[in-house]
Amino acid sequence: ERFQITAVADKAPLCRLADEVVGDSQVTLIKGPCYGMIMMRVRDTVDNDIFNLGEVLVTEAEVKVNGFSGYCMVMGREMEKALAGAIIDAAVEAGHRLCPQIIGALEQEKFRLEAARKQEWNDVSRTKANFEVMQQ
Repeated sequence: ERFQITAVADKAPLCRLADEVVGDSQVTLIKGPCYGMIMMRVRDTVDNDIFNLGEVLVTEAEVKVNGFSGYCMVMGREMEKALAGAIIDAAVEAGHRLCPQIIGALEQEKFRLEAARKQEWNDVSRTKANFEVMQQ
């Protein structure tokens, strides 16, 4: 769940927390941040089959914080966000002193994202056509 939230979270809180971790930890860059392409797979809602929708540009980074590994992959050209995500991932694994703050920030992002999805669904569902009513 941490990876999912980090991948779609706002960049600003991730970068702020990563900067604090870097200030008092030994951070080693292992990979990236670098761009790549991955195949986006989705499930067909009618037949329940998985199919390849197309390739998506991603940015990934891997670091070590105090000897603990962290990784992050985000969609698009987001070097700073991918690096920050990897740093906070490693910080959580390392049990860094900011771990409670990081977990709290990710929980806030989770609630914000859920509220945004619900609002988007409400906005879209109002445009849904009811064909049973249209027949009358």
